[in-house]
Amino acid sequence: PQQLKQFHALILQELGLDSFPPTVQENLLSEIGQNIFMNIQVEVLTKLPKALHPEYTKLLEAGEHERANQLLEQHIPNIDAFVSSVATATIKEFKALWATA
Repeated sequence: PQQLKQFHALILQELGLDSFPPTVQENLLSEIGQNIFMNIQVEVLTKLPKALHPEYTKLLEAGEHERANQLLEQHIPNIDAFVSSVATATIKEFKALWATA
């Protein structure tokens, strides 16, 4: 939970949203979080061999997240760094879009 709060604070600060009311911040974080999650899933599926997509999906649907992570770790080197880089790139995209809005 503390790491998540720090991550949320970083996103809000990075996007210049930290002065918004808490309810607006929560809504924005939810939207941004969904986009980050979707981008991570897309990128993971591009790296994971196609033959393993059904197994990965089945594990996620069954709520077996630890086993799904183990599968990813076997096929994507430095999975944590990979996920972090995708999240960072997504935040940068949001920042660029927000700056032009």
